[in-house]
Amino acid sequence: MSQKLLCRELNIKQPCVYYSWEKRKSKPSLNNFEKYIEVLGINKESALSQVQIVKSCLDNIWENQYKNSGRNKVKDYIKLSELREEDLVNIDNKVSICPVHYKNLGINRIINVDENLMKLIGFW
Repeated sequence: MSQKLLCRELNIKQPCVYYSWEKRKSKPSLNNFEKYIEVLGINKESALSQVQIVKSCLDNIWENQYKNSGRNKVKDYIKLSELREEDLVNIDNKVSICPVHYKNLGINRIINVDENLMKLIGFW
């Protein structure tokens, strides 16, 4: 069977994908591997018993690089520019106003007036 025919049967649009499997530069997904052994007429159970199924490259990248990235976490803040008037009903006194990058160091809506504040603003 020619490589061109095999690529057509596997519905691979770019033959370099198949060539990289042959050269062991990349690995096919489980679905593609199952199609591959089906096209070649190999017994599925015997073929799968001889291979090790591992996570895909994208899964590995997600787990090792992006999963704990701050950009991929659910954020517990909202930008003031995104607030609507009807949202104000749901805001309580625990709101902190701060720059996005310093959300853990925010300024409370209510500031205690004490000796330290008075010293800071110039009243001794």
